[in-house]
Formats: sequence, structure tokens, C-alpha cells
Amino acid sequence: MSGSSPAARLQRLFEGHRLTPTQRRIAHCMVRRAADAPFLSSVELA
Repeated sequence: MSGSSPAARLQRLFEGHRLTPTQRRIAHCMVRRAADAPFLSSVELA
């Protein structure tokens, strides 16, 4: 897993979990912006 990209690791975390539409939207945003995700505010994520 150490060779995986941040986006790939995030995608694996969300696979198989039941997410609400809002949670799914936020998860997709985090995957698309994986490099920036740790620095985004809650407003930017939502």
C-alpha cells in the first residue's frame, strides 16, 4: 500500500460502505482532490 496514490487509498476506504448522497459527494471530492484534502476546510469539502 505504500506505493498507492492518496486518491487510490481514499477510494479503497470508501468502497463497500453505505454512504448517504452527501457523504458520497464529499468522498468523491476528497478522491478528486486527494493531494489537497488534508488542507481543505469543511466548507470547501461540503
